[in-house]
Amino acid sequence: MLRENEYAVCIKASVRANWSLDDAISRLDFDFTRRFLPPKIFGGEDLEFLSSDELLLLNHIRGFSYAHLFLFVEEYIILQVVKQAGGHAQEPDATQALQRFAEEEVKHQRLFRAMKDRLTAELGACGELSGMTDVANFIVSKPPLPVMLLTSLLEWITQRHYLECFKDNQDLDPAFAEVFRLHWIEEAQHARLDTLEIQGLCASASPAELEAAFEVLIELIAALDDLLKQQVELDIDSLAAKRGRAFTEDERARLLADQHAAIRWTFITSGVEHRIFQRLVQDLSPTGAQRLAEAAKQYAR
Repeated sequence: MLRENEYAVCIKASVRANWSLDDAISRLDFDFTRRFLPPKIFGGEDLEFLSSDELLLLNHIRGFSYAHLFLFVEEYIILQVVKQAGGHAQEPDATQALQRFAEEEVKHQRLFRAMKDRLTAELGACGELSGMTDVANFIVSKPPLPVMLLTSLLEWITQRHYLECFKDNQDLDPAFAEVFRLHWIEEAQHARLDTLEIQGLCASASPAELEAAFEVLIELIAALDDLLKQQVELDIDSLAAKRGRAFTEDERARLLADQHAAIRWTFITSGVEHRIFQRLVQDLSPTGAQRLAEAAKQYAR
């Protein structure tokens, strides 16, 4: 009964946090004279061979791919959350809370698609990672516990990004930042639901089963890193095409290293290092948490 009450609390919080998709889309009026992404997410500090105009363009291209990658990962999250809802046949509050979770993720995808359309109208076509459905199906084919741990990690990065990088940042385009304020508001409830689901999945798991779940989580993070590197390659290609220049082998290598490090922090490290996520995994399995921390060192800047 306690867990059901906690789900009811999430429903009430979701209702309070709800925002209008139509209103959000109506305010997608971006200022292309300003940066979209802050330094922690963008990187770019040591790319002196790029002009200021090229750095700004790369920042805008990365803003496009930042939105695209959230749309991309939310595809598997929707599938997994619907599966989780199906396991709560006798808990109506849990079912409703998880259904709202999935519906809000669909709303976020619609906002990110509209956002990408507005950005493309100004920037022209940008390279974007493909295979979203195949990747989503691959992830949800894994056991539910590591999938929900990955989901929790991704939900917590949205909290950290907005609070540490976007909120009150006067250097950024306010319209772009507003999208991720809205995203942050609803993802806060999703992070709470992730924790409830993870706790339920762990209730009868043995220490060995928990450690095995962490090994699958580490494999999923490695697969995510491969996808991130592919997106960075596409971003670099987009920059080269839009500026009509060919980068030297050294310049491209430096671009790839800088941007890959930045995107790794954005979508992996900022979640792994989040204090609440760290506390969650430590409570589940100290051994698994240590194994995750060791594996995550390769992604740190």
